[in-house]
Amino acid sequence: MTKDYSEEVKNLIEKYKKEDIEYHKPIRYLCQRSGLTKDEIEETIMFCRNLSFTELQKKQYETRYAMFFIYSEKKGKCFVLTLDKK
Repeated sequence: MTKDYSEEVKNLIEKYKKEDIEYHKPIRYLCQRSGLTKDEIEETIMFCRNLSFTELQKKQYETRYAMFFIYSEKKGKCFVLTLDKK
């Protein structure tokens, strides 16, 4: 079974503010795809509500966290975070 990194990512996120979030895709695209507003995306990430599982993804030059948010049996979202060193 894959290890859950939810607690680790929650502790890391506490060091950041909403204003620190940078998007690597256009925010309009992310909002349309997720069905959320920019504020809702930021609140989901910052407060980790409904966070069910986090997967660590080690890449050559970065570490990413795939955060899986489950809202019901049929609804959920995944956001991938890359955190700069703070």
